[in-house]
Amino acid sequence: MAYVRVKDKETKHEFDVLETDWRIDAGLFELIKSDRYPAAQQPRRPKHHVVAKSAAPKKEA
Repeated sequence: MAYVRVKDKETKHEFDVLETDWRIDAGLFELIKSDRYPAAQQPRRPKHHVVAKSAAPKKEA
């Protein structure tokens, strides 16, 4: 089995899962284009989505 790159729709994190992962079919993960991240034999490092400070909601005092 091969690992494919996906993006979590809620957190926007990108990581590899097995191509048979049920969460892909359930719509929880979005497949990333295979030309950029082709299927791999081992999982790659994740890319965490971090909200920029300017985009974060401001706290009121």
